[in-house]
Amino acid sequence: SGAHLRILKVPQGPTFTFKLVQYNLIKEVISNQNRKPAWKHTLSLPSVVVLRGLNCSLTHHKLTSTLLQGLFASLNMATVTARSLRRLTIVRYNETDDSFHIRHYISKILNNREDQPFRGEPSIDNGSYSACVDVQDKRVQVWEVGPRLSLKLVKIEEGVPDTRGAGNILFPSPPYFFNRSLSLRTRRSAQIRREERANARKRNRLARIVRIQFFKATCILIRHHLSEQIQIN
Repeated sequence: SGAHLRILKVPQGPTFTFKLVQYNLIKEVISNQNRKPAWKHTLSLPSVVVLRGLNCSLTHHKLTSTLLQGLFASLNMATVTARSLRRLTIVRYNETDDSFHIRHYISKILNNREDQPFRGEPSIDNGSYSACVDVQDKRVQVWEVGPRLSLKLVKIEEGVPDTRGAGNILFPSPPYFFNRSLSLRTRRSAQIRREERANARKRNRLARIVRIQFFKATCILIRHHLSEQIQIN
Protein backbone atom coordinates (compact mmCIF):
# COMPACT_ATOMS: atom_id res chain seq x y z
CA SER A 1 0.00 0.00 0.00
CA GLY A 2 1.01 3.64 -0.36
CA ALA A 3 2.64 5.53 -3.22
CA HIS A 4 5.48 3.94 -5.18
CA LEU A 5 8.04 5.38 -7.57
CA ARG A 6 9.36 3.35 -10.49
CA ILE A 7 12.55 4.42 -12.27
CA LEU A 8 13.90 2.48 -15.23
CA LYS A 9 16.90 2.77 -17.48
CA VAL A 10 16.06 2.50 -21.16
CA PRO A 11 16.34 0.56 -23.32
CA GLN A 12 17.68 -2.47 -21.43
CA GLY A 13 16.93 -1.71 -17.79
CA PRO A 14 17.18 -2.43 -14.93
CA THR A 15 13.92 -1.26 -13.33
CA PHE A 16 13.89 0.12 -9.78
CA THR A 17 10.78 0.25 -7.59
CA PHE A 18 10.83 2.51 -4.52
CA LYS A 19 8.25 3.02 -1.83
CA LEU A 20 7.62 6.72 -1.24
CA VAL A 21 7.91 6.98 2.54
CA GLN A 22 7.75 10.78 2.82
CA TYR A 23 8.06 13.79 0.54
CA ASN A 24 7.89 17.59 0.50
CA LEU A 25 7.13 19.53 -2.66
CA ILE A 26 9.24 22.43 -3.90
CA LYS A 27 6.60 24.99 -2.93
CA GLU A 28 6.48 23.58 0.61
CA VAL A 29 10.26 23.83 1.02
CA ILE A 30 10.44 27.33 -0.46
CA SER A 31 7.56 28.64 1.67
CA ASN A 32 9.44 27.77 4.89
CA GLN A 33 12.33 30.11 4.04
CA ASN A 34 12.42 33.81 4.87
CA ARG A 35 14.53 34.60 1.82
CA LYS A 36 13.07 33.00 -1.28
CA PRO A 37 15.90 31.87 -3.59
CA ALA A 38 15.70 32.28 -7.37
CA TRP A 39 15.93 28.65 -8.40
CA LYS A 40 14.02 28.07 -11.65
CA HIS A 41 16.87 29.13 -13.93
CA THR A 42 19.25 26.69 -12.19
CA LEU A 43 17.31 23.56 -13.21
CA SER A 44 19.04 23.54 -16.59
CA LEU A 45 22.48 23.51 -14.93
CA PRO A 46 24.41 20.33 -13.96
CA SER A 47 24.30 19.16 -10.36
CA VAL A 48 26.94 17.81 -8.02
CA VAL A 49 25.66 14.51 -6.58
CA VAL A 50 26.96 13.58 -3.12
CA LEU A 51 26.34 10.01 -1.91
CA ARG A 52 26.53 9.29 1.81
CA GLY A 53 26.23 6.04 3.71
CA LEU A 54 26.00 3.73 0.69
CA ASN A 55 27.98 0.52 0.77
CA CYS A 56 28.94 -0.14 -2.83
CA SER A 57 30.12 -3.65 -1.93
CA LEU A 58 26.39 -4.49 -1.80
CA THR A 59 24.94 -5.07 -5.25
CA HIS A 60 21.70 -3.16 -4.70
CA HIS A 61 23.58 -0.17 -3.23
CA LYS A 62 25.95 -0.12 -6.19
CA LEU A 63 23.08 -0.28 -8.69
CA THR A 64 21.13 2.40 -6.81
CA SER A 65 24.12 4.76 -6.67
CA THR A 66 24.68 4.29 -10.42
CA LEU A 67 21.00 5.04 -11.06
CA LEU A 68 20.94 8.22 -8.95
CA GLN A 69 24.16 9.54 -10.44
CA GLY A 70 22.85 8.80 -13.92
CA LEU A 71 19.85 11.07 -13.35
CA PHE A 72 22.16 14.09 -13.69
CA ALA A 73 24.71 15.14 -16.27
CA SER A 74 28.24 13.92 -15.53
CA LEU A 75 30.86 16.41 -14.32
CA ASN A 76 34.63 16.49 -14.51
CA MET A 77 35.45 17.74 -11.00
CA ALA A 78 39.11 18.29 -11.93
CA THR A 79 38.33 20.98 -14.50
CA VAL A 80 34.89 22.37 -13.62
CA THR A 81 34.79 25.86 -12.08
CA ALA A 82 32.66 27.15 -9.24
CA ARG A 83 30.91 29.55 -11.62
CA SER A 84 29.18 26.67 -13.40
CA LEU A 85 28.11 24.81 -10.25
CA ARG A 86 24.87 26.12 -8.82
CA ARG A 87 23.14 22.87 -7.87
CA LEU A 88 23.89 20.29 -5.21
CA THR A 89 22.03 17.00 -4.64
CA ILE A 90 22.71 14.97 -1.50
CA VAL A 91 21.62 11.34 -1.26
CA ARG A 92 21.95 9.91 2.24
CA TYR A 93 21.32 6.27 3.12
CA ASN A 94 19.92 5.66 6.59
CA GLU A 95 20.78 2.16 7.75
CA THR A 96 18.35 2.38 10.68
CA ASP A 97 15.19 2.41 8.57
CA ASP A 98 16.81 1.20 5.30
CA SER A 99 15.79 4.31 3.37
CA PHE A 100 17.32 6.84 0.97
CA HIS A 101 16.88 10.55 1.71
CA ILE A 102 17.31 12.94 -1.22
CA ARG A 103 17.68 16.70 -0.84
CA HIS A 104 18.29 19.34 -3.51
CA TYR A 105 20.10 22.67 -3.05
CA ILE A 106 21.27 25.65 -5.05
CA SER A 107 24.46 27.49 -4.12
CA LYS A 108 26.24 30.82 -4.50
CA ILE A 109 29.91 31.67 -3.97
CA LEU A 110 30.25 34.54 -1.47
CA ASN A 111 33.98 35.19 -1.69
CA ASN A 112 37.21 34.23 -3.46
CA ARG A 113 37.69 33.87 -7.19
CA GLU A 114 34.93 32.01 -8.98
CA ASP A 115 37.14 30.76 -11.79
CA GLN A 116 39.16 28.47 -9.54
CA PRO A 117 38.49 24.70 -9.52
CA PHE A 118 35.70 23.65 -7.19
CA ARG A 119 36.53 20.72 -4.88
CA GLY A 120 35.23 19.39 -1.59
CA GLU A 121 31.92 18.55 0.05
CA PRO A 122 29.91 20.97 2.20
CA SER A 123 28.58 19.84 5.57
CA ILE A 124 24.89 20.72 5.82
CA ASP A 125 22.60 20.11 8.76
CA ASN A 126 19.75 17.81 7.71
CA GLY A 127 17.18 20.00 9.41
CA SER A 128 18.14 23.34 7.84
CA TYR A 129 16.77 24.97 4.70
CA SER A 130 19.73 27.32 4.15
CA ALA A 131 23.27 27.66 5.49
CA CYS A 132 26.72 29.14 4.91
CA VAL A 133 29.33 26.43 4.53
CA ASP A 134 33.04 26.31 3.77
CA VAL A 135 34.36 24.36 0.81
CA GLN A 136 38.15 24.55 1.02
CA ASP A 137 38.89 28.30 0.97
CA LYS A 138 35.51 29.34 -0.39
CA ARG A 139 32.47 30.59 1.47
CA VAL A 140 29.33 29.13 -0.08
CA GLN A 141 25.70 30.04 0.59
CA VAL A 142 23.29 27.17 -0.02
CA TRP A 143 19.49 27.14 -0.11
CA GLU A 144 17.33 24.08 -0.21
CA VAL A 145 14.79 24.21 -3.03
CA GLY A 146 13.35 20.71 -2.84
CA PRO A 147 11.76 18.42 -3.38
CA ARG A 148 12.60 16.32 -0.33
CA LEU A 149 12.25 12.60 -0.89
CA SER A 150 12.49 9.65 1.49
CA LEU A 151 12.50 6.41 -0.47
CA LYS A 152 12.72 2.77 0.48
CA LEU A 153 14.03 0.36 -2.14
CA VAL A 154 11.45 -2.35 -2.80
CA LYS A 155 12.94 -4.33 -5.66
CA ILE A 156 15.25 -4.22 -8.67
CA GLU A 157 14.26 -6.10 -11.83
CA GLU A 158 16.18 -6.94 -14.97
CA GLY A 159 15.10 -5.26 -18.18
CA VAL A 160 12.12 -2.96 -18.60
CA PRO A 161 8.48 -3.88 -17.94
CA ASP A 162 6.20 -4.86 -20.83
CA THR A 163 2.91 -6.72 -21.13
CA ARG A 164 4.56 -9.75 -19.51
CA GLY A 165 6.20 -7.72 -16.74
CA ALA A 166 9.90 -7.13 -16.11
CA GLY A 167 12.66 -9.72 -15.96
CA ASN A 168 14.30 -11.57 -13.09
CA ILE A 169 14.29 -9.90 -9.67
CA LEU A 170 17.81 -8.82 -8.76
CA PHE A 171 16.98 -7.49 -5.32
CA PRO A 172 13.84 -8.43 -3.35
CA SER A 173 13.06 -6.53 -0.15
CA PRO A 174 11.84 -8.96 2.55
CA PRO A 175 9.57 -6.43 4.29
CA TYR A 176 7.75 -6.01 0.98
CA PHE A 177 7.39 -9.62 -0.11
CA PHE A 178 6.86 -11.26 3.27
CA ASN A 179 4.80 -8.62 5.04
CA ARG A 180 2.29 -10.33 7.34
CA SER A 181 -0.56 -7.95 6.58
CA LEU A 182 0.08 -8.37 2.86
CA SER A 183 -0.10 -12.15 3.14
CA LEU A 184 -3.34 -11.86 5.13
CA ARG A 185 -4.85 -9.64 2.42
CA THR A 186 -3.71 -12.12 -0.21
CA ARG A 187 -5.35 -15.03 1.62
CA ARG A 188 -8.52 -12.99 2.09
CA SER A 189 -8.62 -12.13 -1.60
CA ALA A 190 -8.16 -15.80 -2.51
CA GLN A 191 -11.02 -16.75 -0.16
CA ILE A 192 -13.28 -14.13 -1.76
CA ARG A 193 -12.45 -15.47 -5.23
CA ARG A 194 -13.26 -19.04 -4.13
CA GLU A 195 -16.59 -17.90 -2.69
CA GLU A 196 -17.40 -16.03 -5.90
CA ARG A 197 -16.65 -19.12 -8.00
CA ALA A 198 -18.79 -21.30 -5.72
CA ASN A 199 -21.70 -18.83 -5.96
CA ALA A 200 -21.33 -18.75 -9.74
CA ARG A 201 -21.53 -22.57 -9.87
CA LYS A 202 -24.70 -22.48 -7.75
CA ARG A 203 -26.30 -19.90 -10.05
CA ASN A 204 -25.41 -21.96 -13.12
CA ARG A 205 -26.82 -25.12 -11.51
CA LEU A 206 -30.10 -23.38 -10.64
CA ALA A 207 -30.36 -21.90 -14.13
CA ARG A 208 -29.83 -25.37 -15.65
CA ILE A 209 -32.55 -26.84 -13.39
CA VAL A 210 -34.96 -24.06 -14.41
CA ARG A 211 -34.26 -24.68 -18.10
CA ILE A 212 -34.84 -28.42 -17.69
CA GLN A 213 -38.12 -27.87 -15.81
CA PHE A 214 -39.27 -25.38 -18.44
CA PHE A 215 -38.43 -27.84 -21.22
CA LYS A 216 -40.35 -30.62 -19.45
CA ALA A 217 -43.37 -28.38 -18.91
CA THR A 218 -43.31 -27.35 -22.58
CA CYS A 219 -43.18 -30.99 -23.69
CA ILE A 220 -46.16 -31.85 -21.46
CA LEU A 221 -48.20 -28.96 -22.90
CA ILE A 222 -47.37 -29.96 -26.47
CA ARG A 223 -48.24 -33.61 -25.78
CA HIS A 224 -51.52 -32.61 -24.15
CA HIS A 225 -52.37 -30.33 -27.08
CA LEU A 226 -51.65 -33.09 -29.60
CA SER A 227 -53.80 -35.58 -27.70
CA GLU A 228 -56.72 -33.15 -27.75
CA GLN A 229 -56.32 -32.65 -31.49
CA ILE A 230 -56.35 -36.40 -32.05
CA GLN A 231 -59.54 -36.85 -30.00
CA ILE A 232 -61.31 -34.07 -31.93
CA ASN A 233 -60.42 -35.64 -35.28
